[in-house]
Amino acid sequence: MNFQAKKTFATIDYHSCSPGNCDPENGICAAVDACSHKVIKQMDGPFEQPMIFQHLCQGCWECIDACPLAAIYIKRLGS
Repeated sequence: MNFQAKKTFATIDYHSCSPGNCDPENGICAAVDACSHKVIKQMDGPFEQPMIFQHLCQGCWECIDACPLAAIYIKRLGS
């Protein structure tokens, strides 16, 4: 069986990402709640920047649409 490497996935610009600016009272990242595949998580709790499990990303881009800071974008490999 031949496995092909994933070519596109969501990634975070950590210079732009600030859950405290998205939700000043609770520090919850809007993209975390929007991801129906649950592959983006705030591992260390509220107010912490989320991480995306890129190998599990399904390419639905719900997180990109949900991020009010435009800190999440599509990463393309090999182009």
